[in-house]
Parts: sequence; C-alpha cells; structure tokens
Amino acid sequence: MRNLDILQHYLKNSWRYLLKDKRFTLLNLIGLSTGLACTLLISIWVRNELRFDKFHEKDDQLYEVMIHEKAGNRIATSNGTGDYVGETLLKDLPEVEAAVITTPASWFQKFSLSAGSTTIGASGNFVSHDYFNAFSVPLIHGQTDEVLTNKNSIAISQALAIKLFRKPEHAIGKVLEWKWQAYSGKCLVTGIFADFPANSSQQHDFLLSMDAWNQIVPKGDVQTSSGPFDNFVVLKKGTDINQINKKLSGFAETSFNDSTSTLFLRKYSDAYLFGNYENGIQTGGKITNVRLFSGIAIIILLVACINFMNLSTARASLRVKEVGVKKALGARRATLVFQFLSESMVMSFVALVIAVLLTSALLPQFSAITGKALAFQFDIKMILMILGAALLTGLLAGSYPAFHLSRFNPAITLKGGLTSSVGEILVRKGLVVFQFTVSVVFIIAVMVVYRQIRYVQEKSLGYNKDNIVYFEMNGRVAEQPESFLTQLKSVPGVINASSIQQKIILPAMLPGNGAGVRWEGKNADDKIRFFRMPVNYDLIETMNIEIAEGRSFSKRYGNESASIVLNEASGKFWVQPLGML
Repeated sequence: MRNLDILQHYLKNSWRYLLKDKRFTLLNLIGLSTGLACTLLISIWVRNELRFDKFHEKDDQLYEVMIHEKAGNRIATSNGTGDYVGETLLKDLPEVEAAVITTPASWFQKFSLSAGSTTIGASGNFVSHDYFNAFSVPLIHGQTDEVLTNKNSIAISQALAIKLFRKPEHAIGKVLEWKWQAYSGKCLVTGIFADFPANSSQQHDFLLSMDAWNQIVPKGDVQTSSGPFDNFVVLKKGTDINQINKKLSGFAETSFNDSTSTLFLRKYSDAYLFGNYENGIQTGGKITNVRLFSGIAIIILLVACINFMNLSTARASLRVKEVGVKKALGARRATLVFQFLSESMVMSFVALVIAVLLTSALLPQFSAITGKALAFQFDIKMILMILGAALLTGLLAGSYPAFHLSRFNPAITLKGGLTSSVGEILVRKGLVVFQFTVSVVFIIAVMVVYRQIRYVQEKSLGYNKDNIVYFEMNGRVAEQPESFLTQLKSVPGVINASSIQQKIILPAMLPGNGAGVRWEGKNADDKIRFFRMPVNYDLIETMNIEIAEGRSFSKRYGNESASIVLNEASGKFWVQPLGML
C-alpha cells in the first residue's frame, strides 16, 4: 500500500510539473506524439505485410511448386509449372497429402457473369476440386469435398451472391452464365465462400472447376515440368521440406524427361515477402521494404526521444536548485532518478494518447498512399505493442535527463556553481549532431525519391500513353472484335483503335510464356523466355510504337498469322528477324 501511495505521489508531482511549464510540455508533446504517430502508422503497415497470406490453417504445410529453368547462361525461376506436375507429385511422393492446380490469375481480367437479366463484371479463376481443403477460404454454404467436383459447378463469394441474389442462401442452385473473351459457359452455384481477407494475395469473386478449363483447352498428351499453371501441394505434418526438395532435385528429369529444369517447393505464405530470385538464388523481395521502413520507424522514434533529451538537459539549469534542496533534505539519487523518469513516462503516455488519435485520423489517407486496406486493430498484440512503445519511449527519452540531473552535488548547486564536464558536453553535442545528420539524410532521401518518381513519370515507355483509352472487352464485343473496332473508328474524335489479349504491360514474370520458341541454330538445351503478346492490326500504330527495322502487321499482306514482330532484345537471338520494335 505504501508503494502505491509513493507511486501516486510521484505521478501527481509529475503531472503538476508538466502543467507548470506549459511551453516545455507542449514542445515535447508535439515531438513525441508526432514520432509515435509515424511509428504506429509504419508499424500497422509492417504488421499487415508480415501477416500476408499467413491466415491459412495449413500455413505450415501449404507449399507452391516452383521451377528453375536454364535460360542461356542463367537460371530463370518462376511458379509456372505443367498441368500434370501436381498430380504426379501426389502420386509419387508419400509426403504429399493433397495437390491443387489453378490457372494463373494474371490471364483473366474480368469475366461477365449473368444471372437472368442481371450482368456484372467479376474476377475469377479455374481451380481443382481440392482447393477449399488446401486454402482456408471458409464456405458459408456447400461442402469442401463436393463444391467443385462437377465441371459445371461454380462457387461464388458472399459479396457477389448479395449483388446477384440479395441474400447468399438464395444463390445456391441457381444457374449462372460466364463469359471471358470469346469463351462462355453455364454453371450451377454449388457453394458460397466468405470474401477473401484483405491480406490475401488471391482475390476472386468466384471459382470455376478446373475441368471446365480443360474443356476449353484440353490437356496435351506430352507431360512437361514447365508450363503456365500454378501448382500447390499440402505436405503431411512433420515433413522435412529440405528432404523433399532433395528428392525433387532430379524429379523433372526422371518424371518429365526434362534435364534443364529443377522443381522445388516454396512455402506459399513466403511468396509475398520473398518472391525475388536472381540466377536461381532467392534474393529477397518485399521483405526489403519491410526491413527498410522498420528501420525508418525506429530512427523517427529515436529522433523524437533525442529531442526530448536535449530539451530536458537544456533546462537543467532551471532545476539544479530543486535537486540541491531535495538532496540536502535527504533525497537519494535513486529517488530523484525515479522522479524524473516518472515525469518522462507521464509525458510519453500523454503523447501516446495523442498519437493514437492522430493515427486513427490519418489512417485512411495512409491506406490510400500505400494501396492497402489498413485497420487499427486493438487486439492483445497491438495493445501490448503500443504500451511497450510508450514505455520504451518514456524510459529512453527520460534516461539521460534523469541520470544527468540527479548527479548534481547539492553543495555546488545551491551556490549556483553548476558546471558541465567535457563528457556531458560531448554527449549533448553528439545528440544534436545525430539529429541534424538524420534530418539531412531524410531530406536527401525525399529529394532522391521525388526525382526518381519524376523520372519514372517522364521516362519514355516505348509507346505513347497519352489520350489512350483502355477498357476490357466482354460479351458480344469479345465475340466480334473486328466489327466493334470498325464501328469504334467511325466515332468522331477516335483516330485509331485496336485490341490485345492482355494488358500492354506484362507482369514481371509471366509463367510459361516462353515455352516452345525455337529457331534455326538454337541450342536445344537453352530455355530463353519470350513474353508473347497476341495483338490485332493497328495496335503498333495506335500506341505509336517505333519500328526500328521491318514493318508492322498489315492487312495488305493477307493473313499475318505466320508473321511476328520482335523487340530489339529478342531480335538478337534470331538470324533473320522479320521486324523489330
């Protein structure tokens, strides 16, 4: 009880002292609350990044099949594998509990979904029947083992079911018609799944059976290790991933007669943060940004603490007599240290309250900047992190002033003979120099980033993006693109029009997009990736892409299905290219 009374006494005195010098308190609150708010915002973003794809119940067992392929003198790594890889692993490796295959989500932009007279655009994918057993996407209606067993079945999200049928339960058993480019099909709603969480790399409004895709593009007779598909496996509990990858070192050659490729497994939830590979070696990914911004958050908080220290030590001369009187009356140094630390702790927790309010107010704008749906979740971990940050800030910010002020000799301080040692002067100057150094570094970094952004915005992309209107073709437009483009060109103000099967900017690594490219004199063991882009006539003219040599596609030369236009980089591999961009 006595200890509680003493603590209350210290806190009451600390609060009175802070209210006494309002200017000093205000300056410190601005510095500490701003530093804590910046740290909290960055911490929320970092936490979101670290938890990406971690919500799956079988996270420790869920792996993605990856492939190393020899590409000239280098090794290209991707997740593009063949359509028989997953089932072959399930059959040949006893450690594999389940296998799932999906088409790449990058293939599809928007499908048209029709329910009666209602038609909307929605994102979807084709997946095999074990999808819901491997991935933790809760089914609101339907059974995980049955929902996608039929080739004409479809599972839709709760949000999509509400859009189409107002209530999710009304969707079960209803017939939907889907269209993608020139392909279409009718299917029966057999399941409703909960919406994908914001921290999921997969975001689909509906899922179709992989058997429906195999009807559109039948499986080939030749089984290959490489391909455009995404294969996932669920390993049995306790399986050593290193031993599995050793087994897979020669699997592509023995099972698929492919001596130039090597299969391996990567933990599915690691793909988001550790997605970069350089010449067959994992070289990081988004984890680099996480580490960078974590360091920035620590530096910002440290600068705020140093600012508090400098302001406190600068006011030391105003408190020396207070310290001298208390010491003369018998106060021990530990008592004074505790008093000064309690003052900084009170300041820190008041600043924390202000920082939480600032963070809540700025979070929507911060989410827009980062492109993430960030939320301030007050769970146990977040509360402990916030309180820990405030406690650490208070201790760190108040440590030097507390030990500095409490060491004064009462006889000297009462006479007004306060002097500073060389060490104290060096420490104070060092803190100030550190503050200015960090400030200069941050200013330079902002200028570099600003110039880099301007460079990206002003750099020529190889085509003219100004006044280009882009939209997706669905329904009848996708079925009769030529008629649509002809009518579009007659619209006043339209100079030219064309079409393309995907976006003009391809993903950084489009799986399976280089298979089957051969030319005279090519080394059969080399797998050089060529990103293909099927385009219509007039696309090069519409985008104002410069032709270095040769010509563009033209109807004047008849059927151009056997013609190809290369960019300069790929043209170096060919002896007699037809044309280069």
